[in-house]
Amino acid sequence: MDHTLPHDRSVFETRIRHARTLGEQALRTSGAHPDLLLKSLVSDRAADQRYGVILVVRPPLSVVQQILAIQQYLRAYEPQQYY
Repeated sequence: MDHTLPHDRSVFETRIRHARTLGEQALRTSGAHPDLLLKSLVSDRAADQRYGVILVVRPPLSVVQQILAIQQYLRAYEPQQYY
């Protein structure tokens, strides 16, 4: 796959759609299953301009506590950011 940034937006969007498809296939191959609700929310490719990854996990309480502590620490520096 060519990783240079195209100047043509349609080429860029085609590459993003292709990368999403490959990513979903890789998840399914690994045994993970995309959340159907989240998938339905982002199914409109034209409306969904996010390029990140959403992971839904249920970690142990000790990990949740560590994540909450990190979020609290970050909020002190960037209170307007969503965590």
